[in-house]
Amino acid sequence: MPEIRGIGSGTISYDLGRLSDMTFTIPQEQQYKYINTWNYNPETFYFNKVDDEEDLFLGVELEIDSGGKNDDNAKFVVNFLGDTNVYCKHDGSIANGFEIVTHPCTYEYHQQLPYKTLFKHLVNLKYRSHDVNTCGLHIHINRNYFAKDKLTQDLNISKLLYIFEKYWDKIVLIARRDSNGYAQRFFLKEDETILDMYAKSKNSNKYGVINLKHKDTVEIRIFKGTLNYDTYIATLQFVNKIVKITKSIDIYNIQTLTWEDISSTFDDNLNNYIKEREEIVKKEREEKDRYDAELVSRVSYGIRSNPNYFVANDCRGSFTLNLNSSACEELRNYMDVSSRNQNFQNHQNRPEHYNRSQLNSININDMTIEQVKQKIKFIKEDLRRSNNMERQMLQRELQKYTNRLGVLRRRN
Repeated sequence: MPEIRGIGSGTISYDLGRLSDMTFTIPQEQQYKYINTWNYNPETFYFNKVDDEEDLFLGVELEIDSGGKNDDNAKFVVNFLGDTNVYCKHDGSIANGFEIVTHPCTYEYHQQLPYKTLFKHLVNLKYRSHDVNTCGLHIHINRNYFAKDKLTQDLNISKLLYIFEKYWDKIVLIARRDSNGYAQRFFLKEDETILDMYAKSKNSNKYGVINLKHKDTVEIRIFKGTLNYDTYIATLQFVNKIVKITKSIDIYNIQTLTWEDISSTFDDNLNNYIKEREEIVKKEREEKDRYDAELVSRVSYGIRSNPNYFVANDCRGSFTLNLNSSACEELRNYMDVSSRNQNFQNHQNRPEHYNRSQLNSININDMTIEQVKQKIKFIKEDLRRSNNMERQMLQRELQKYTNRLGVLRRRN
């Protein structure tokens, strides 16, 4: 297959001349030539653009899984797209794959790269991205696009955070996933301002919906991974348009900015993609509602194959069971969002699983023993792949939840 590289005069070579701002231990000798370590940064970043474009660069991190951590496959990716356009890295959250990272490219430049052919080839190699739970699509934006001076940069970035919060339902629609442990929503309270959103993001860990921990870039982390070309390009166009809006609009006018104002800047392909996503989500909700109605009907008549469970007097959500408090707890958990799409019969006698997003929304004092245990498990997973800067905070979190687990066990 042909090798595609930077476009002549539109390729800018930039020598970093320094290590990353991150603190890390020098890794052992790599086992792979093309799959670099998680903390790898190339000696030279190539800022690829088409002539006369604005200097809004999008650096993409696309995680792919299930096809193997195979150096030959990573070599193919690099050779096919060109080593001035892309490189590959290890990622601890990926079970059996690797991360494809682009050099900073403008949206128009990204459109010229043969992603469609590449994605089809990767799918044939059994790689997955959207249809697994381990993969995200992270997009970095160069901070100096927002402004040259720090104050104006921060102001414009605050507007970006505000748009994501104000139109969260649309963001989730396009991102194909909700707030989660790797991309946490910050929420804007009634008495908080746009600048409060910036402070929340700035003071959080790197796992925010928008991560501000990088010195030279702003990282949007909410998008789910994909090997569907149309979805990939639609996501890049969405980020490109939203960032341009936040730079151009006055901070006073952004509060009256409507979704119609925003979507009017999208091309037909992106607007059609959003309509398709709305139809998909609508059908998923209808299917879930039908399943919930069937479940409630079964519960109301006490249909349960296990005779140890005596089921519910109230089927509208607050269940009162006459026997076996553990049965009551399991049934209440079963009605939770994370379990609604599980088969009713297969669920019985199976321990409940809580995802990161659910646990992050529950106050520690309101958690059950099983929820605290699951939270501790997630924190330990994060500790294993954390860097030195994050480890101390995670250890404090672990101690807090371990103490809480002890309190709950003593009560029982």
